[in-house]
Amino acid sequence: MRAFVAVSPPPEVREAVVERARGLRYEGEVRWLPPENVHLTLKFLGEVPEDALAAVSAALDGACGEHGPFGVELPDFGAFPSRERAKAVWAAVGAGSGELGALAADIEGALEGLGFPREKRPYLPHATVGRARGRPARLPEAEATGEPLGFRVRSVELVRSRLLPSGAVYSVLSSSPLGDA
Repeated sequence: MRAFVAVSPPPEVREAVVERARGLRYEGEVRWLPPENVHLTLKFLGEVPEDALAAVSAALDGACGEHGPFGVELPDFGAFPSRERAKAVWAAVGAGSGELGALAADIEGALEGLGFPREKRPYLPHATVGRARGRPARLPEAEATGEPLGFRVRSVELVRSRLLPSGAVYSVLSSSPLGDA
């Protein structure tokens, strides 16, 4: 099964970030994600055999136990690969990006021993909120979106991803709480 490791903001933050994203000035067509699909990916795993899920969950428990809860803020938006040729629109992480990076690095290390290769690109914490339809979209300028949307990270989830014609459907396989560090 296809899976990834992520932090899921609370429902009210997911809804607010998608609502703000829909209000951005942009050129082109963008398909906005449903709020329930908004998350901060820590590690994409790809195909994971069912008999490996228990070991993956245990490794996540160990890595997450080394980190205490922390706050995250989503202050503005960006795009991949650039604002001029946006294929994906995302909510940037301000406060909490260092903690997310450290957590992602420890998860990389814990899962490498189970055969999951380390990501070659540097970790950039973000929450994808939309994807361009067809041609890339254009986000003309960075925009202040009001007060940053904030939440507290208390756990990390192992998530199954099923790709359907209507879009991705996610289901939580396990949750690993952060420790008291």
